[in-house]
Amino acid sequence: WFVPEIFIDDETSVVVIDDDDSIHRVWDSRYELLEEMHNKLIHFSNSNDVSEFLANKNDINKKFLFLCDYEFLGDKRNGLNIIEENDIAKSSILVTSRYEEKEIREKCKQLGVKLLPKGLAGYVPINFENNSSTSSRKIKYDAVLIDDQSVVRETWQLVSKMKHKKMKSYAHPDHFFEEADRIEKNTNIYIDSHLSDNLKGELVAKKIKSMGFERIYLATGSDQGEFPAEMPWIDGIRDKICPFVNS
Repeated sequence: WFVPEIFIDDETSVVVIDDDDSIHRVWDSRYELLEEMHNKLIHFSNSNDVSEFLANKNDINKKFLFLCDYEFLGDKRNGLNIIEENDIAKSSILVTSRYEEKEIREKCKQLGVKLLPKGLAGYVPINFENNSSTSSRKIKYDAVLIDDQSVVRETWQLVSKMKHKKMKSYAHPDHFFEEADRIEKNTNIYIDSHLSDNLKGELVAKKIKSMGFERIYLATGSDQGEFPAEMPWIDGIRDKICPFVNS
């Protein structure tokens, strides 16, 4: 039921539904870091405005992601009622402090709605996917991480946010290669040595180097003595601590 990451593409508008202004500010601050985001957030504080917006939207093919609270002061309907009545379950995440309640979890399961604890709204990783076939703009990240351990990716994302750094993480090299042509070649690339599917990071790094990327580092828990002395496509071997920790 838990949402470990939020994925958004450039064809999706994000709709925040919450009667707490502080939560709207949290989501605003999160999306300010995503310079690629072409669509601004849409904010609603009550259920009636949401229903009116959906009833009057002109483009029926427009994609939305709804981040909806559960409780609304003075409203008999809760967030799950709003989601169900407007038939937006497949594109909704319930963001609530009452995520531990069995009844709410069961209803989410019935509707097919994912849950996000409200306390994690400021920390859950947000990944932006550019689907535009005409876009040629390269994205400059402060770091790109390729590591199959979710806890490592989430830690780097959290530190990067705290340090106001822009980074992207990938669980598998194939995901990186799908987007590599949109990433600036002078971006620092960090890759683990031991990846899923028995892939060796140092060999994947050789392919990344051949694509023109200039700075590639192994970020590994293994001792440097385990690697060949000569790997000219690798610019350095370091630990798994996010490079921005002491910046």
